[in-house]
Amino acid sequence: MFEFLKESFLSIFVVGYRINRGAWPASFNADAHKAVAAVTFVELMATFTIYTWVQILSGSRIELSQPVLWVGAFFFYGANYFFLLTKKFGIDFEKRFDHCSKTRRVTLRIAALVIFFGMFALFLISVPYYQHVFHISPKT
Repeated sequence: MFEFLKESFLSIFVVGYRINRGAWPASFNADAHKAVAAVTFVELMATFTIYTWVQILSGSRIELSQPVLWVGAFFFYGANYFFLLTKKFGIDFEKRFDHCSKTRRVTLRIAALVIFFGMFALFLISVPYYQHVFHISPKT
């Protein structure tokens, strides 16, 4: 089970890597950077969703300044860059991905997309609850 979760997470890297592959010059290494950005996006959505629900369930609003949010985002990106590119966990998995059976590849791609869009949807669902609990009127 843990192996499937790890491979599903690494599949987010693969999907991000392969979307519009080769559109930028190789010297930019843009394919690898956008793959890291995709993984970072999922992690940030998960973090913000957890952060939102902790506030909702505790009934306490916790304000974070914009610099703290930026530092957190860069921390996630830097950690992902280190493990996925520098330590080559993501790059190695991307190279091994084509050697998996077709069923396994399809399953992992579906899992990656479910995780990606699922985290985004959970975050979007959390926002109205947050606004309701803390009596925030949405801007129109």
